Amino acid sequence: MIHLLFTAHATQTHIIQSGICASGSLEQVMNGKHFKRALRIHQQVLAAVGRLLLHVFVDRNEIDISSFPELSSLAEHPDTSKVNDANGNAAVLTVMTDYTEFLEKVRNGDLGKTAQLWLQYRDCVWTMLHFVQAVKTNYVKLCIQSLRQL
Repeated sequence: MIHLLFTAHATQTHIIQSGICASGSLEQVMNGKHFKRALRIHQQVLAAVGRLLLHVFVDRNEIDISSFPELSSLAEHPDTSKVNDANGNAAVLTVMTDYTEFLEKVRNGDLGKTAQLWLQYRDCVWTMLHFVQAVKTNYVKLCIQSLRQL
């Protein structure tokens, strides 16, 4: 429990130091008074967790990202044609399958409890973002699905 509290405190410190949110605003966010700021913070932390997971995956599997120009192009300028290009490449699909398996290993605790916690956090934020999108677009099926996951 102490480790989790330390992690939460360290995360708050990093959020303030990175300039995502000021200390006074972060306190308001933690108290539930600034929904839009809270969403922005969660999105930023979600992106950071995603980058860290991808970095660990690439390091552990000794993957040379430069050998996948389709992924680099997709990351720089995402659009449908570049997604189709990536999906048409067997090597990219293999890496994506391996990454999905890696995430399942993390979810099962292979990288430890802290990594498992952050992956659960990632899943919760995605569910929340899908719920917000469903409410904004009046997409009832996604809203119900998100509520079930929440």
